Order: sequence, then C-alpha cells, then structure tokens
Amino acid sequence: MPYSRQQIINRVYAAGVVGAGGAGFPAYLKLQSKAEIVIANGAECEPLLYSDQYLVIQKPNQLINGLRAAMTASGAQKAYIALKAHYAEAVSAIAPCLERLPDIELHLLQDFYPAGDEHSLVYEVSGRLIPEGGIPPQVGVLVHNVTSLIQIGEALAGETVVDRAVTVMGEVKRPQVVSVPLGTSLADVVKAAGGVTVNQYALIKGGPMMGQLAQEDEVITKTSGGVIVLPQDHLLVSKYSLSPLKQLRRAQSACEGCRLCTDLCPRYLLGHQIEPHLMIRGMSYALDNMTAYFSSAFLCCQCGICDMLACPCHLSPRALYMAIKQEFAKLGAKNPHRLKPERPHPDRNGRKAALSRLTRVLGLSPYMAKPDLNTAPLAPLSVRIKMLQHIGAPACALLAVGERVKRGQLIAQPPEAKTGVPLHASITGRISAITADYIEING
Repeated sequence: MPYSRQQIINRVYAAGVVGAGGAGFPAYLKLQSKAEIVIANGAECEPLLYSDQYLVIQKPNQLINGLRAAMTASGAQKAYIALKAHYAEAVSAIAPCLERLPDIELHLLQDFYPAGDEHSLVYEVSGRLIPEGGIPPQVGVLVHNVTSLIQIGEALAGETVVDRAVTVMGEVKRPQVVSVPLGTSLADVVKAAGGVTVNQYALIKGGPMMGQLAQEDEVITKTSGGVIVLPQDHLLVSKYSLSPLKQLRRAQSACEGCRLCTDLCPRYLLGHQIEPHLMIRGMSYALDNMTAYFSSAFLCCQCGICDMLACPCHLSPRALYMAIKQEFAKLGAKNPHRLKPERPHPDRNGRKAALSRLTRVLGLSPYMAKPDLNTAPLAPLSVRIKMLQHIGAPACALLAVGERVKRGQLIAQPPEAKTGVPLHASITGRISAITADYIEING
C-alpha cells in the first residue's frame, strides 16, 4: 500500500535509520526537506570497500522502495541511482528494476575518488553546484546513501536497523562482506574473516582514506562500512598515527610550496575558495592576514586527497584543517564562506584522482581481490550498542540491567525534543550493563 509523507517519516524515525555513509544524520530529518531530485549514492569510492555494492546486488527491490519513499516525502519528481560503471553486478541487479520506472534513472560514474562526496556527486549527476558550506537541498537535491535507502525500504515493511553490512579486508584469511549485528566488537568481525595473517597489525575502521585507527574492543555502529587490517608498518598506519602537532612541525620544516594539495583538492576544483597550500604557508610562517585561508577549514570535506595522494612530503593539510576547525568550534565561530561557484575549475576532469593510481600510491594493491559475500550473518555472544551513532543527542536507555530483550526490540530513545533516533537490540539476550556510552547485551 502507498504511504503518506508523514507515515514514511514516522516509520523511518521508528526504525532508527541514519545516513549510513557518513556522519549519521537522522534520515527522518533529511526526508523532511523539499527537493526536485533524489540521488541514491552508490559510489562507494574508497578502495577496498564493497558493502554498498553487495547490498545493491542482494536487495535491489528494497532500494527502489526506499528511493520511492524518499521521492514521496521530498516531493521529488526525478531520481537517479549513481553507481560506478565498473560495478557490473550491481548495475545488472538494479537495471531490470528500472525498466518500467521512467522517473528513476541509472547514472554511471567514472572510477575516481571522491565520487561519493555530496558536492561532487550532485554536480556529476545534476550539473548543479552546491554553494560553499552548503548542502544539496539548497540546489533542490537530496542525497541518500544506498544502504540508508535500503533501510528506509525495510522500515516501511516494519523492520528496524539492527545490522550493518561490513567489508573486512587486508591481512585477513578470508576477505568478505558480512552482515554484522550493531555493537559487535571489531575483534569478532576480524575473527569471522578467519583472523589476521600477520603478527603485528593495526585496524582501520572505515575506508583507507577517511577511516580511523581503531582498537579491537571498539564496535560496529550504523555508519561502520569497513574494517581493514594492515601491517603495523604500513604507510597508511604511519600516516594516521601522526598527531596534528607533529603534522604542524613537519609542515614548518618540509612544505615545498608546490600547491599540489590545492590543485587536486576536489572542493577547489568545484570552484570553492579553499587553497590548502596557503593555509600551510600561513601556519608555517605565522603570516598576517591569513584569516580567510584558516577559515577555509570549514570547506574541507576531509577526503584525504591532499595527504594521501598529493603531497610529495607526506604532510597532512587535512589534519591541520581538522585542528583549526576544532579551535573555531571552541570559539563558537561560524563558517563565513558562502560563495556559490558559477562553474568548476576548467581542469577539473583532468585532475580527478583515479582510483587505480590511489590504490598504488597507498600500497593497497596486494589487497584488491574482491571479497566473498558471507550470506550467514555474524552471531556474536555479546554486543555493546553505542548510545550515539548519529548526529544529535545520545539515546537514553528505556530498560534496566537484567531485563531480557529480543532482537529488534526498542531499547533506547533520544531525549524529548532532541535530535536523534531510537536504538534496538541487535541480538536476543539479557542486558548486562548500561552506561552513558552503551548498552551491553549478552546472548
């Protein structure tokens, strides 16, 4: 049966759907925005990640249902499913579903990074340029990750978000994509892939470009798309290990002023006023009148092109931008940049970062074989479900230690009148601990 706009929003809220591809913005709030176009973001452009692709292959009808719901809620008359052209299996799975749906089209992307960045994706698909510091609805577009749309489709069928498709790659015996209950430890996820193949290793939670070093006792959340195991001495591990202070000291002594970080910056190439090499120069030499270059930290999308690919001296403008942004946050400063670019840089197409090159530069070529699809969901003995897996306020427990819960049961709600989403038990068992940070369930 068709659902009204408000019914869709209510069901998506009740299911606990958030943006699965980024910071976890509550999906029910995004659905309240008006738009002319909805884009399903299936770019999954970081190396080694396959979770979104495999979900599209497995659940094309749920994706279509979620996309139609997003169109109904936003009032959009047109939708696009954006996949990279070489995702052959995903394309073959979704294409037949669109044969009788003229208002939904498949848009095939080139294999570059970061094709999934919202600003880049909106321009590639619609030709519209989002203003600096802006969001897609400002140009009449809504962007939803394909995993989020599949979860929206499932929410309409009464399901809740209790699992996450996770890619496990790198130094593991059986690289795979597996369905993981929320709150599962990274140690259990790696064990499901057969364990590690090296003695000294590090874990990256997320993708190699925008992920973070993690410990084995950290857990899977609604935004966790990957777990990558790398040797402790791998280039990526050393890059992620440097503190902003060490990055600043390196910049002061090593920056060549070559401006490659600027020339390859995806937001600069879209016409935004962000020039990382000038920010580095200002920080290195304490130059006056550099305010605009420091405030351009608000325009950084943290994609990692500058430090992972561009800089010949292995400096990280990204880390310095993040440190600057944190200082601005302490001061309560707001983003002053609001320019709406008229056109992208004329050399943009020639400066896109090819994923094949990125893979070689990052030393990831040995791990590029496609993972298997593990159709048996992981069954951990215990989970720790984080209270904050989304933008907004942490959820508050509704039950007490010792109570039994069933998989899918509501266990926590956001505070009244606060932004957030409900949380549900990801396994059947007994609540063994409740803290301000998590609810632990033993199966």
